[in-house]
Amino acid sequence: MSLNHELVLQASKALLKHTKQRSEKEDSTNLFAGEKETVILQLGLKKFNNRSRHKPYRVPLRTAIYDADSQVCLFTKDDSKEYAAKILALGVPQIKEVISIKKLKHDHKAYEAKRRVLTSYDLFLTDDRILNSLPKALGTKFFQRKKLPFPVNLDAADLKKELTKAIGSTFYAPTTGTTSVVRVGSTEMTPEQLAKNVECAVEAIAARVPKGWKNVQSLHIKTGKSLALPIYNSLPEEAEAIARIASTSSAKKAVKEEEESEAEEEDASEESEEEEEEQQQPPAKKLRKSPL
Repeated sequence: MSLNHELVLQASKALLKHTKQRSEKEDSTNLFAGEKETVILQLGLKKFNNRSRHKPYRVPLRTAIYDADSQVCLFTKDDSKEYAAKILALGVPQIKEVISIKKLKHDHKAYEAKRRVLTSYDLFLTDDRILNSLPKALGTKFFQRKKLPFPVNLDAADLKKELTKAIGSTFYAPTTGTTSVVRVGSTEMTPEQLAKNVECAVEAIAARVPKGWKNVQSLHIKTGKSLALPIYNSLPEEAEAIARIASTSSAKKAVKEEEESEAEEEDASEESEEEEEEQQQPPAKKLRKSPL
């Protein structure tokens, strides 16, 4: 089972176009106007997921959501300054700060301190050995803002590769309900990049869902400020409606390309006929001057 590429591409174009138009209409005094937004994949399942899993699955992406200018914070078990310096010396440009779990519990215990950390970074990574201890240490705001840290293996043989790979991926955290959300792109991507990311993420996530595609009810993409655009639905009526959108878009594209091709052929034919007429015409005779 696979997604309809044309439909995913059309939905990606529509979402990015809507975001751009809304940004242009926003008041210029709005500090957040034009800010990069995260594109989210909404996954709807047919049956409740009874499997409880605290550690999310890593999902590779074709185009990374976080570039070299992104701000990433890493939580660690080791609280020594030497260890933090070692991490920063690896040369992973996105990692700007390393905070130990001990420092997080003591120095960032106050609400304002946690809020500063929350708003200062685009992404949080954590040593997978302290993953279960973080929810209480971080507080509810991290849950509400969907900024829970993603686990990494800090005992990996190639630590730089492990961190770089994690920053270039997204993560799927199964819930005990029927709905999950996964970050799959940003509004700074092209429609083609976003569509490829969506397809790549869905393929990996479907393999992790109990019973696979058979248990997938629906898939939508959206931003935090937009409506959800459908890209898949297992219900016959909904699937037919979505397919009509895709087929209509494909048909319009095909007709347009055919019309452009015919117009080019007509222009070429007219130019050829004009050249033949010019070649067949006899050269104009010069008029003799009558003697006075």
